[in-house]
Amino acid sequence: MDIPLKSITACLLLATLASCDYLISYRGFVLDAQTEKPIKDATVIFDKRPYKTDSLGYFEIRYLGGRPDYHFSVEKRTYHKGQLTIEYNDNCEVYKVEKMDIAQQIPFNSMNFKVTDDTLTFYLKKVLE
Repeated sequence: MDIPLKSITACLLLATLASCDYLISYRGFVLDAQTEKPIKDATVIFDKRPYKTDSLGYFEIRYLGGRPDYHFSVEKRTYHKGQLTIEYNDNCEVYKVEKMDIAQQIPFNSMNFKVTDDTLTFYLKKVLE
């Protein structure tokens, strides 16, 4: 049975398009909101995958997979958790900061993160003891 080369090429092209993965890279820092000192071993969760910060509070996300939800969750014991969602609207990035712990009534606003070039910086507030 002879299979035309065009049929094989078309099948390979469709298979490649059907398995499109996103290659995404984010980097940044997690800092104490009051002292601006690095927070070591904070966990940054992106698309349900954890990434740890180093001694400088630095994290790097290299993501290869299906389309992510562009939702970041940042947490560290003794600190309030933070969330950031990036939405894309007409090729513009819209940053939404949300508060995870409603019971604490801690104000969470745009001062809790900043974006410089391709670097995200999260500022976590200490839990009052």
